[in-house]
Amino acid sequence: MTIEDAKPKLIYYKTIFEQVQRKRLSFVNRIVVLLTFFSSLFIGIFAGSSLWFWPLKWLLLGVSLILVRHCKESTQTLENPGFKTFFRQILGQIFCADFVSHLLAYGISGFTYWVILFSQKSDDLTYYIITPTRTVLPYINDQFVYFWFFFGTLVLWQSIQQAVFLRNKLNFQIGVYRIEPRSEFNLINFTTVLSGSLTSSVLVSLSTPILYVLSRSSVYNVLLYPFYWVLGLNHNRPHLNIGFGLFCSLFYHSLLLTLQWEFVNLVYDIYVRIGCIDKDKALSLQSADPVNTLLSGLKDVNHPFVQFTAFQELAYIATSSKPEDRKLFYSVHSKNSYVWNTILEECTSYINENIKHIERRMVEFDDITKFLQPRPAEISGGLRRSELAVPPTIFGNSKHQASSEGTPEYDSANEIFATPTSPGKLSSQFYSLAHDYNNIDNIHLVVQPIQKVLLGYYQLLIQSSIGVPFRKTLSREAASRVKNPVLLGNIIIAFSTFLLHSQTEDKVGVVKGSLAQALEILAKLISATGNFTDHPPLPPTMLETEQPKTHIIAIIHDLSMKQFFELAVKFNHVLNDLILSPTVFKLAKWSIDTAIEEQKKQETLQKKQTLKATGVSILH
Repeated sequence: MTIEDAKPKLIYYKTIFEQVQRKRLSFVNRIVVLLTFFSSLFIGIFAGSSLWFWPLKWLLLGVSLILVRHCKESTQTLENPGFKTFFRQILGQIFCADFVSHLLAYGISGFTYWVILFSQKSDDLTYYIITPTRTVLPYINDQFVYFWFFFGTLVLWQSIQQAVFLRNKLNFQIGVYRIEPRSEFNLINFTTVLSGSLTSSVLVSLSTPILYVLSRSSVYNVLLYPFYWVLGLNHNRPHLNIGFGLFCSLFYHSLLLTLQWEFVNLVYDIYVRIGCIDKDKALSLQSADPVNTLLSGLKDVNHPFVQFTAFQELAYIATSSKPEDRKLFYSVHSKNSYVWNTILEECTSYINENIKHIERRMVEFDDITKFLQPRPAEISGGLRRSELAVPPTIFGNSKHQASSEGTPEYDSANEIFATPTSPGKLSSQFYSLAHDYNNIDNIHLVVQPIQKVLLGYYQLLIQSSIGVPFRKTLSREAASRVKNPVLLGNIIIAFSTFLLHSQTEDKVGVVKGSLAQALEILAKLISATGNFTDHPPLPPTMLETEQPKTHIIAIIHDLSMKQFFELAVKFNHVLNDLILSPTVFKLAKWSIDTAIEEQKKQETLQKKQTLKATGVSILH
């Protein structure tokens, strides 16, 4: 028997993850079946339908709702879409393949429900109305047409909601590795769920008659025209006939149907977000080689949910109170190297990728504001950035940012985004330009002021209440640069907490040897997030409108700063032996000095409290 035969066969993390997810989703299917049991009873309350058809209705409704669950599974995402404005989000989410999936899933589910409802109301909703004489062909029933028109409006609205408001995005939290379904169910505010469904039903019920009246001629003359010939109906359009009874009935059933859809989505979100723990054990522990199984998940870029759960488990192991959970990571090899080196490489690679996205500053706004900026000669003193000699800072709270020599910089964001020219001065400016610059070689001198004025109008539109859907906000800008902040946060926690524990647990020195690399990457992240937070790449007018107190990049900045601080304090006795860049060493020294100062303050406060307590006891 060879050494290779003695090694356990590697089980990929994806295999274990899919097995656990199938088991969890089976609970969702059971709840769906239970839900359709009650809905199949409620659907026939006002119809007086026969109980013989109740099992068939239960089966059909159950299958249709499981289809909605499958649609949720196929369109789920972990990342922010990255749209800079709400208007772009609307267009981007509607004109995509996922929206078609929503239309199909909710269309089939709604059609199943509507067919059952139609079968119970077949006497009232026949597709034709018998005329008094046989010489006149029967008219098409207007209530029948409105019945199915309402169905189409309801499905379209539900699909738009799911797509535009990002209902397919799974919302996790940094540092949370498992949620308990029972606890989540207890936290559900059923009043909120009911009010959301009620709002949708009211909106659809009130808007559908208006839409129907406006589009009624097109529906009859275009969509229904072939049915006149096939069914032998009268070509004349019947009178509008939306009765109050039909209105109330459709409102009731739209509320019942949207409630089912909302509960299916809600239950799915709960079970699919349970996390990386199954039966009080991490998923990788189901393998005989848990470390390399976990490593296969960390590298699985083709399956984002698998990779996300693997990093979630890595952070869970790093923060575990049991040292034996981390024991293997200090000794296991992978491809003639310690597995920790591969783990650290995956962590730093993802962090560096996010740093590049965060540091892409002012790119989108240059085209809009270049004609609104003052010329370098107009800036007071005409100083260049290199002449100011302002040292760069790693904390991101310096007023000036480091730039290449010879590049003109402005003193503040207010000068970069200068106030646009008043539209009232247009006529005099164009008149003088037309007379002074009639040479074709100087055409740019005419074009630039025109562009400046047009952009001034654009800024006025953006700042108005009408321009809210077109406005770029700081929270959206941050979300477009860090598309998966939870994954980034878990990665920061994972490798930094491993290093904190390695001081007492790593006997070989494998993890401790990467301290310098960890401090460098954390310092780069602190610098990038700090610069973004203190110098947001948005015009001051937009910042005043939104006034954000926090955003995901600010949260990542605080988290990375906290982890850097703890590492610097924990390993302060070896920092002088590490090869660190000047800025990283400066930040580490600041962390240690701050910790010492805080310790002195606490000691002084404790002494005062002790003296105060002693004085009180003496008096007594």
